[in-house]
Amino acid sequence: MKILITGAGTPLGQALIRSVLHSSMEATTVAVDSDPWAAGLRWADVADWIPTAQDERFVRRFEEVLRVERPDAVLVGRPEEVMTMAAQRRRWEAIFDTQIIVSAQAVVEMTHDRWRTHQFLEELGVGRPASCLCGDEDRLLQRVGFPLSVKPRFGSHGGRMRKVTNYGELRAALLRRRHEELIIEEFVGNKEHEYVAGALVFGGQCQASIVMRRTVEGGLTRRASVGEFPRLETDIRALAASFRPFGPLEIQFRIDDEGIKIFEVNARFSEVSFLRALAGFNEVEMTLAHLFDNHPVTQPSITPITILRHWSETVVRHEERDDYIPVTDETGAVCTPLANLSLR
Repeated sequence: MKILITGAGTPLGQALIRSVLHSSMEATTVAVDSDPWAAGLRWADVADWIPTAQDERFVRRFEEVLRVERPDAVLVGRPEEVMTMAAQRRRWEAIFDTQIIVSAQAVVEMTHDRWRTHQFLEELGVGRPASCLCGDEDRLLQRVGFPLSVKPRFGSHGGRMRKVTNYGELRAALLRRRHEELIIEEFVGNKEHEYVAGALVFGGQCQASIVMRRTVEGGLTRRASVGEFPRLETDIRALAASFRPFGPLEIQFRIDDEGIKIFEVNARFSEVSFLRALAGFNEVEMTLAHLFDNHPVTQPSITPITILRHWSETVVRHEERDDYIPVTDETGAVCTPLANLSLR
């Protein structure tokens, strides 16, 4: 099997590469990224360059990579690419005979919009933080008071969330991002009661799930503990099925005195996918085995562990691999794409 993984410079993309390498699959890996220095490019069998999803060249360049590499499957490792991948999925699958692991466009669009996600959770009767759009913050304050969190309405990365504890901080946060659509939420619980769950859903049925208690810094998980959370598992499975993703779904939540409050849902794999694999829940391997080998997705046995994340290094020896040295123009911008270099 040949597997193409995007976002080799992101925590998500690198988690996907490592999940494949950690699996029992015999696979050729193709890693792509917009940054020639992305560490994940050095972990794959083949590396190539694509622009960012915001670049008008993205679709054409990605099609060139698909035409050359002909991967059996594409794993989306950069959250900003998910919308485009969902929009192009059917066409690319038909042209290039590949399987792009991304949910339907309607599912992706809803989870990309935090306000629509909150509305959907409300319809389901699921716990979520009280929230509002800009202009209704005074009414929200009358309900829940401070602290609040201010974050972009659109997107799927919590690192840009700002906690505010008084009117001055709230006004400053809204003014600083006045050109951006924002959502304002009740700030729920504390960092000791934060969880991230993963689920695999096919045919509208949640077939496997995992819940991890975690500590977050800068929007990324720094410590995760896996244990038995039977009540949480039941709730997560029912909720995941309601979203009807194609394969992976990530759910982030905290627990306070009122119970579960879900503040983020992402219709994709997670930057903690590899942490889950270390606990016996390799969602990447289970997804690919199901789609390509018709293996049923069954709940694996989870190993109770705590995972401590830390920095690691990838060393690039210039004297051995001159092609790893990006060529730059007078502004310092990289101007030679990896597609023109020999990284095989």
